[in-house]
Amino acid sequence: ETGSSIDLPKTNVGHVSFSSDGQTVAVNSQFGTFIWDTNGNQASPRIFEFDGKPLSASPDSRYVVLQNGTESFLWDVETNSQTLLPAESIQYSFFSPSSRHIVLESETGSFLWDIKTNEQILLPVESAWISGFSPDGSTVFIGSETGSFLWDIETNSKTLLPVENAWIAGFSPDGSTVVIDSETGSFLWDMDDNRQTPLPAQNIRHAFFSADGRYLIGDSLSAETFTPGILLWDIETGSEVDLPAENIRNISFSSDGRTAAIVSDTESFLWDVETNSQILLPVENAWNISFGPDDLHLIIKDPGGVLLWDIKTNQSFRISTEGLWAWKSSPDGRYMIVQGEEHVLLWDLETNEEVVSIRHGRTNFAGFSPDSQYLLTHGEDAAGVFLIDADELVEEACDRLPLVVQKSPATPLNR
Repeated sequence: ETGSSIDLPKTNVGHVSFSSDGQTVAVNSQFGTFIWDTNGNQASPRIFEFDGKPLSASPDSRYVVLQNGTESFLWDVETNSQTLLPAESIQYSFFSPSSRHIVLESETGSFLWDIKTNEQILLPVESAWISGFSPDGSTVFIGSETGSFLWDIETNSKTLLPVENAWIAGFSPDGSTVVIDSETGSFLWDMDDNRQTPLPAQNIRHAFFSADGRYLIGDSLSAETFTPGILLWDIETGSEVDLPAENIRNISFSSDGRTAAIVSDTESFLWDVETNSQILLPVENAWNISFGPDDLHLIIKDPGGVLLWDIKTNQSFRISTEGLWAWKSSPDGRYMIVQGEEHVLLWDLETNEEVVSIRHGRTNFAGFSPDSQYLLTHGEDAAGVFLIDADELVEEACDRLPLVVQKSPATPLNR
């Protein structure tokens, strides 16, 4: 009823990651690095004695950057091969959204590595740092002592930005607009016509776009009063949107960009941006609210734990009474996991029921396989792979059973 689990190494697990086809799992522990298949069998020997911790994993779960002493390696989980990377003493690393490139940050600067060709890509300037990829991974934002610019990796062309000491806050979903902050102010940069649009805020520390790319939400300081607040900007009209309440602490959008879930100091509500209508939510002292993968649920974090609200039926479900670190949905949108400090809870969004709650000490990571069939967890001292819907395997076995019985030869036991 709650699925089955696969036993993995239980001691000092450093990292776990699925392959892109969901058939193998990479596990790092104090005894080395291993690959296991989803039947619970060790599919390869350890790669090397692991000294340190993994730095990052690619979005498709195929590659992991590992550091052994001062040397760093790119590990291909599917082929069980490793490539020595050119940077030593890497401080951090991150992959492009396409999993084609890696940015390696070390004491000597930034390095860009092409996974497909296994070659380092030379940056167009020295002493540069890379702080973000476009959604398709073709363009990166580069800052340097001589200026800041956007660089197209494929064409090796760069666009100089009209500010110094700038850093990127985020790309729009289609990659056509960039939010850039600098010492002199914040602005939007149009990638198509290289046009700059100043924003009425500065020090945008965090910025994100609505899923449809129309609205920009920025956590910033007012350019006039220097007070903290939230900026909502309509990219189509090029104007600031007046928010429906004061002292807003959190705002998130539905995937169509029409409805916003808002948390203020006094109340929480749904806001239709086009009609300016509001629906008050029956929660008090909410910390933040976000939309579920189907836009039919709200995930609400409050002092009582985690509350799931079904927008269609106006029903609420208390799915956790413990602290929430993160939540994520399965690729097929059927399930959701809520990750707490010492537990991972799997919730069925179709039936609005808990599937299983997993506890194994401090939880560092939880995620789904690409096919949504497996749940991968990584705790302080253990890792596990859980088959979510074991009933499907039982049904398949039962369907095959009559055929197997008919073909079985007669014996004294079954006559």
